Amino acid sequence: PVTKLLTIGQESANLIGSPRAGEMTLDEFTSMISDDDRRRVRGALELSAPMRQINAAFQGIGRSGGKFFEMIGASTDGAFAGAILNVTDRIHAQHRSRRAEALARTALDAHPGPFAVWDSRKRLTHWNAAFSRVFNLDKSVVQAGASYDFVMAELAKFVRNPDSMVVEELARGRIELQQISVGANSQEIRKKMRDINAPP
Repeated sequence: PVTKLLTIGQESANLIGSPRAGEMTLDEFTSMISDDDRRRVRGALELSAPMRQINAAFQGIGRSGGKFFEMIGASTDGAFAGAILNVTDRIHAQHRSRRAEALARTALDAHPGPFAVWDSRKRLTHWNAAFSRVFNLDKSVVQAGASYDFVMAELAKFVRNPDSMVVEELARGRIELQQISVGANSQEIRKKMRDINAPP
């Protein structure tokens, strides 16, 4: 059966800013959800198969405006049974992380030379367009999670190419491969090609 009713406990009602607790229709419940999330949450409730888990996140409005919630439960005999959690702190942390990532990406792309970031396991996490362009690396090589050794091996193939426009500059040390080690004690390490035993 289609979920048409929800029974909201007093604690959940206070959490989402509902004027009352107890049984309420789907229309009453979704009226407390932001426009952007209302249709999706309603669809998740209405179309859920009996006893199949429902997991829907939404932003509140009115008294709960600016807060984010997550519903976890299942539909039984046309009614939702489960819990509503306040996940505002988690959502805000995700938003901050995305903003920081966007700023890091902007800074990397603005860097005039080739630049790559590796984590503590020597896996590629970030790079700028110049890194791919200068060393003629395609998307199958330069991708998140690619190992340092693999990328360096592909880069070495390009350096060996006598037609490469950057071979001479690399040999003279005018172009530096810049590496960042990201870990608990992150620090920036800049190394010239000859210092990492790259082939001439």
